[in-house]
Amino acid sequence: MKGFDLVALWSDAEDARSAARALAAREGALIGLVTGRADMAERCRMERHICVDTTAAGGNAQLMAADATVDEAAA
Repeated sequence: MKGFDLVALWSDAEDARSAARALAAREGALIGLVTGRADMAERCRMERHICVDTTAAGGNAQLMAADATVDEAAA
């Protein structure tokens, strides 16, 4: 398993023990295991951030918008 920071498991105690053993046996960074929390669904959210790099426009976001307008007109 790669690319995980945490495992959230909704299951019984036996599955939780098996998951804990599997996580402990793997090589690499430690991965946390969260089980049995009533508020787990609230904690399981994906958050995305969008960043518009205006460096190419010299930091002027209006220049980026002007490029988009030109591109749309050409299409």
